[in-house]
Amino acid sequence: YADKPNLDMKGDNISITQNKDTSDPYRYFFKASQNNLRIYNIGSVDIHSTDVHDLSSMGTIYAENNHTMDITSENSFSIIAEGYGQIIHANGGKINLNAGKDITLTNYTGNVAMVQPQANQEAQLSLITEGNINIHSVDDAGVMVASLSDEHAASCTIQGRNVTLTSDTYIPLVMYDKDVGGWGPDIGKLSINVHADENLTLNGANGFYSTRTVDAESEAILSADKNISIHGTATAVYI
Repeated sequence: YADKPNLDMKGDNISITQNKDTSDPYRYFFKASQNNLRIYNIGSVDIHSTDVHDLSSMGTIYAENNHTMDITSENSFSIIAEGYGQIIHANGGKINLNAGKDITLTNYTGNVAMVQPQANQEAQLSLITEGNINIHSVDDAGVMVASLSDEHAASCTIQGRNVTLTSDTYIPLVMYDKDVGGWGPDIGKLSINVHADENLTLNGANGFYSTRTVDAESEAILSADKNISIHGTATAVYI
């Protein structure tokens, strides 16, 4: 589903299984690169990919060039990735994912979501549902909001009934401006807003991690109507 301006699914489900032996694997399942893209009236989404390429611009859901990706699922939305790269990559673009029921995003090798400005374009990610949100990375970060190569802003909004972000070995929620690969720093404003109507849970090496190496603005709001639990094997919160 790449660069089609409007796609009415008329309640149909989307179910995709991609195996390692696929001769011509997809880089993207949903991509807004040349136009804004709106996919709506989806019944449910179930994607299981075991052949994701080790590409820095990879994203099962991908937006760039200041374009917007809007996806609306009336029921559940689930993506399981067992390869390299992000499940969601707002790379100088905007991604809005709304679901009527649970949103489940699991990545075994790579971070789940990356939000970063690019080429004089802001980046935004919004995940909203009336159900639960479960974001899980086995060996990388869960959600990363970064200012690495552009001074424009990057923001992330997550809202659901129970919101759980987990990284087995790293950080479930992080914002930063310089990485170990030599990218950055840059001065774009970084903001995160996560709200749970009931319980918010973060588990990882650091539960929440925020660092700026330059004089720039950052803002994080973590809230829940019932309980907030942040656990880190090193530190719960690092700022």
